[in-house]
Amino acid sequence: KTAYLFSGCTKLPAIAAGMNHGSAERLAEVGKSLGMAFQLIDDLLDLTSTTDVLGKPVANDLKEGKMTLPVLFAISNARPEDAVKVQKVLDERELRSVDSVEILRLVEKSEGLDRTRHLAEKYASRAVRLLEEFPTSVYRDAMIRIPDFILNREN
Repeated sequence: KTAYLFSGCTKLPAIAAGMNHGSAERLAEVGKSLGMAFQLIDDLLDLTSTTDVLGKPVANDLKEGKMTLPVLFAISNARPEDAVKVQKVLDERELRSVDSVEILRLVEKSEGLDRTRHLAEKYASRAVRLLEEFPTSVYRDAMIRIPDFILNREN
């Protein structure tokens, strides 16, 4: 959902400004890549940040029953008993029977954090490459800085 929201936010202004179809579609792809990078970093922060920094409880996505990529990496490589722990949190919709530290340990063991960050970096790089196809302008240069902000945000 985030990728398509970002895509709309980059395509619609291009259409409103009268840009040609190809440029508007390219900007839509930029937005989609930025949105994917943003969501993947959000998934990482959900597991690694603190409530004070993030502004919401840690592992909130898991408690809401949302399967994120780092957790998916963890359960795809986990022993059956470890996958059951994740399923327990999804079922209970809280960290009652399983501690968030255990979930984070499973994610780290599967290299889920690194693999997710690497994918976010690939999407961010794709956005930059697409933007570099546009002529230099203050707008393009401002947009080229967005991926760095996304990859390095703390909340």
